Amino acid sequence: MWRSALSAAVVVGGMLVLARIALAAPPLLNPSFEQANTQTDLVAWTEFGNVFQEPVTPLTGTYSVKMFGNFTTDGNLSGIFQDVAATPGEGWTAGVNVRHNTGDALTFNNRALLKLEFLNASFTQISFVENTILTSGSALNTYTHHTAWALAPVGTSWARISLLYVQDPFDAGGAAFFDDASLVPEPSAMVMLGFASLLLARRRSR
Repeated sequence: MWRSALSAAVVVGGMLVLARIALAAPPLLNPSFEQANTQTDLVAWTEFGNVFQEPVTPLTGTYSVKMFGNFTTDGNLSGIFQDVAATPGEGWTAGVNVRHNTGDALTFNNRALLKLEFLNASFTQISFVENTILTSGSALNTYTHHTAWALAPVGTSWARISLLYVQDPFDAGGAAFFDDASLVPEPSAMVMLGFASLLLARRRSR
């Protein structure tokens, strides 16, 4: 009986460890873009190009983020990003909702991207995944939800979510609206392997 009680306690302990890891995961700050120092200075995000907090077609709350091109005739980027502490072996999922609207729809080869990056302690990029989430052919006047997943490689210190607007070299028009971003970690493979070992040990003790 004492073995069963001990194994049960070990498993419960393992579950509590996993729960604490999940609760301790650093959250993405200002994910719905409701906080801003100015219209072009979002709290907790780094911006570049034409990025504006706008009270236009938000999915939740009062605001969305509007992005459009810089009209520099060379192909260019507007965007925002945020970094969160990460550990090698963790799985990370980045997500966001995006739309374009009648009257200011994307044209030609303009597009919006969701990018998940991993950086080392010096903030040098190690790896990334990048998904196109909006094009001129996307449905109008409705949000669509998109995600990107990747495993943090060796040397990772930071995970970064980047929301990007790409303007083609012909200065095509249109704007993208983003809302409710997310960046969520999973327990590392080593932690999950350890928990699986605890479960196996419990079964053998019966």
